[in-house]
Amino acid sequence: MAPQRPHYLVRRGDAFYFRRAFPGNLISRFSRNEIKVSLRTDSPRLARMRCRDLSNRFELFIELVGAMPELTPQVIDSLLKNYFFQELTKFNGILDTAVGDDTSGFDIDEELPYVEAKLPELRKYLSARKYPRDVLADAEDTLAHAGFDASKATTDQLAAVRHGVMRAKVELYRIYSALMRGEYNDTNPKDPLFMSSASAVIGQSTSMAQGEELGEVVRRFITFKGTLANKTLGEYQRIMDWFMEMTGKTLPITAISKDHVAEFRDAVMALPKNYIKFKEFNGLSFTEVIKAGKDHEKIAGKTANKYLIDLKTFLKWCVDEEYMASVPGAKVNLPKSVIEDGTDRKPFDHDQLKTIFTSPVYTGRQSRSRRTKPGKLFLRDGHFWVPLIGLFSGMRLGEIVQLRTADIRQDGGAYYFDVTTVEGDDGEFSETELRKHLKSKQSQRRIPIHSELIAIGLLGYVSDKRKNNHGSNRLFPDIKPGKDGYYSHNFSKSFSRDLEAFGVKTKSHVFHSFRHNFKSAMDLGGVQDTHKDALMGHTDMNQAKNTYAPLYDNVAALVPDMDRVKYALDLSHLYKNTHKQ
Repeated sequence: MAPQRPHYLVRRGDAFYFRRAFPGNLISRFSRNEIKVSLRTDSPRLARMRCRDLSNRFELFIELVGAMPELTPQVIDSLLKNYFFQELTKFNGILDTAVGDDTSGFDIDEELPYVEAKLPELRKYLSARKYPRDVLADAEDTLAHAGFDASKATTDQLAAVRHGVMRAKVELYRIYSALMRGEYNDTNPKDPLFMSSASAVIGQSTSMAQGEELGEVVRRFITFKGTLANKTLGEYQRIMDWFMEMTGKTLPITAISKDHVAEFRDAVMALPKNYIKFKEFNGLSFTEVIKAGKDHEKIAGKTANKYLIDLKTFLKWCVDEEYMASVPGAKVNLPKSVIEDGTDRKPFDHDQLKTIFTSPVYTGRQSRSRRTKPGKLFLRDGHFWVPLIGLFSGMRLGEIVQLRTADIRQDGGAYYFDVTTVEGDDGEFSETELRKHLKSKQSQRRIPIHSELIAIGLLGYVSDKRKNNHGSNRLFPDIKPGKDGYYSHNFSKSFSRDLEAFGVKTKSHVFHSFRHNFKSAMDLGGVQDTHKDALMGHTDMNQAKNTYAPLYDNVAALVPDMDRVKYALDLSHLYKNTHKQ
């Protein structure tokens, strides 16, 4: 059998060539679609060997190039801001250490006239777009330090970097002059490209002046937030990875500007909806997904706004930790019309609630799986109890579906849901089967069980599960986790399908609507704000323990508030305890 010809081996007459196309996302970097190289042999055997070798080298080369950031206008701006920041930091450091030190050799009286005479000369160079040797050298160094080869940059790219360095020189000399004159009111950059960079250097703490790299500060932020639920922590990490892809991990934290925040806002607004579900986006970076999905439907305005808020949370933390002086882009927001895009969650109205709780799930279903079809099977499972608990407790879906039988407790005659990630001290159940997650520490609370849930038979259901749960510690073992490991994932999707089958599904009505119903019922019942916060998990319970001790330590204090939660809804058809468990 003749040896199989390797891919990318082409024969033209007696000569062999290695020919291979560049990946589509890298074509712009090489200004060509493919590479074609003569193998300099007419021997098929030698050609095959050289082809395999070149193919391996090509794969490695493409991998290295793909990992390098693209020299886009946004990247060039970041490089220039970084250059400006480093030069300003350098000079400010010299000034701080040299003034008053006779051994330094630095003389303001001599230096100031030189700087002020140099400034008009630099401005002439800038307006004429002519660049002295030191500017040309700094431009090449700026590219080299970021991993770019100046000889491979396009004419336009190189011109943009050189012009930016020249702009930086002009602004630096102006600020040098103001600093040496002691006129600190004139030290903020006036060139829009460098605005907000100087305040992080001049007159700030050492940690700010050093401008630690963004990647390292992000790592510390994620470690600091480590007590959050894995899902929330993962979202912060994803948002920061996106941001660092746009700015670079080595950008000094104090060089982050309003422009960076605005660019990130525009990027998340352009993110394709449900892009993770489309194969065409597999393996693409954040910016590549946006570029490839320009014709796709975009994510909801509220989702994009949440991503922007997550970034601002990080930036505010940086200010609190004194990595920077102020939050850059604090007033950068999405248009109000985009955020309020008609997808605000609303409470179910009376007719919708009536439809849900008189559906086959509560009056008799066809089978376990066909719960939206009428039938004779009465079954009290997760799909029966979870919506009822949501309506009468205000708990989040994720908090309900992860309940254990040990989380139903009693204190002073009051039964309550113990919403916590900590296992009960009775040691009755193993924690290995269910690892619980909460949105935040503030979510830990004790919620009295509403009398309506008791009348419907919740305590009997709990007792039955404790005795006949086949080793499981979960209150709703029929609810299975999704691919992400969270029990709320699958239930949310199935409940949404149920709402659609019942004819009450809208963009504004999801399981979370029960939480809005509960809040509205508390408002109508006259529950005071601090008690509402304690029941819904909005209050910092560490503060609550000190200021409102009865809200946490004595759950019976919240029972009267729970009694004020009422709905114009007749659920008496559920009182008879004849349903199968």
